[in-house]
Amino acid sequence: MARRQEQVAELLKHEAAAFFNDVTPTNCLVTVTNTKVSSDYQYATIYITVFPDERTDEIVALGQKKIYELKEYMKSHTELGRIPWLSVELDRGEKHRQRIEEVSRDL
Repeated sequence: MARRQEQVAELLKHEAAAFFNDVTPTNCLVTVTNTKVSSDYQYATIYITVFPDERTDEIVALGQKKIYELKEYMKSHTELGRIPWLSVELDRGEKHRQRIEEVSRDL
């Protein structure tokens, strides 16, 4: 990934974390684990994890429902000329890593 692409991804990650902090119910923790930006800056995917696990589907749906609000939030909190099309997805890699860690502790 090019340096500029990494900078944009990190900026979007930071702002998405702040947005989710504002819109998520207080009994739920959302962590933005990664952001991927396409090489043409047209698309970005925001990867999240949710605690407790049983709220995952609800929070991912909330993120997708509020995608327009997230984009507007990004416009007002960054100096990017154009905000990419955003999507929110569960970070399955992080979930798998956590599960492996749990299993290895039990050994």
